[in-house]
Amino acid sequence: MSVVNYTVEGSTAIVEINRPEAFNSLSQRVWQGIDKALASSESEDAVKALLICGAGKHFCTGADLKEIKGLRGDKAALNAAIQYGMDVSKRLEASRLPVVMAVQGLALAGGLELVLSGDVVFAAKTAQLGDQHAQFGLVPGWGGSQRLPRIVGVRRALDLLFTAKWLSAEEAREYG
Repeated sequence: MSVVNYTVEGSTAIVEINRPEAFNSLSQRVWQGIDKALASSESEDAVKALLICGAGKHFCTGADLKEIKGLRGDKAALNAAIQYGMDVSKRLEASRLPVVMAVQGLALAGGLELVLSGDVVFAAKTAQLGDQHAQFGLVPGWGGSQRLPRIVGVRRALDLLFTAKWLSAEEAREYG
């Protein structure tokens, strides 16, 4: 089973994070799949947009914490894993293609960071978005602490980052 499904429908490349049993958490294999799909979509002239979604009930609940825990003993490997996620996020943000995020269920922590690297977000009415890093004594590692203030403003970003508050889809739309 592939952890990322890539298809092209008409002029839209669709990247589906396919780890519903793990709430579509972001493992290194998922980041690699997103990176490969982005490169493929940018190399195809017929592709005019990239859509990222999650399989199952949730968009993405952040980093694969089991994988991160396994890397804690190897600082270089942990830093490389975090840097790779940051690099892929930057490539999404800089893509020549419009990057559309289709959010259902939860988009938390690294999942929110992934959402923030897109150009357009469509969220189901029942979607919830939030940053959970503070709850665990962590900081966003994939660009969320830079992107969030640019999108929602500094005060709102600090509130979300410090309180680990979740937003409904409607609240997120109002925030920006």
